[in-house]
Amino acid sequence: MSSPVVRYVLIVDDEEMLCALLKSTLESNGFVVEVAHDASEARDLLSEVEFDVALIDLDLGPGPSGIDLSQYMADNHDEVARLVLTRYPDLVSAGFTAHDLPKGTGLLAKDQVSDIGVLLSSIDDALGFSGVVVESDLKPPFDNMTRNQLTVLRMLAQGYSVGEIANLRGKSRSSVEKLVTTIYTQLGLDNDSVVHARSEAVRLYAQQFGVPNRP
Repeated sequence: MSSPVVRYVLIVDDEEMLCALLKSTLESNGFVVEVAHDASEARDLLSEVEFDVALIDLDLGPGPSGIDLSQYMADNHDEVARLVLTRYPDLVSAGFTAHDLPKGTGLLAKDQVSDIGVLLSSIDDALGFSGVVVESDLKPPFDNMTRNQLTVLRMLAQGYSVGEIANLRGKSRSSVEKLVTTIYTQLGLDNDSVVHARSEAVRLYAQQFGVPNRP
């Protein structure tokens, strides 16, 4: 049996109480959560952590808006699914148009986030739209892995070092190290066992997908 999928979420909102509520709700449902209160903090975290999805408040106070941050992510971190939160009934009421929302970015009313079912469904829709969660017809233990996890696992199978993977993906070494540890967990591997975790992860990948070429 494969391990439950581990998904990393970035919450970007200047309302501390809402951040705390969302963080608690998502963590209790198996997500790993980081919080930023403005676009600058979010950009810093995006370089440190391999996120799967971001929940972004439309109104972040002084400075870049949630739309601005979404566009930055679409341009620089398009592997991260995006869901913009707003207290307005529509974008026009908030002073934007549908064309301002980057392609692939979802919209969720803030008054609905307290409904766990709606929140989780909206996140799943955002993940599915961007292809973050892979197709369910993959065989265990790959059926519950995220796109980020599979991409990095493929790079490991290509022979790249953790440092070079970080360089190629534009991430910090520590963020890639954390993701690699998560990959091993997803595959049921332990560095303390008699089987070397990286070697076994690469073997499993090659067994399922073949040995990948290195560009």
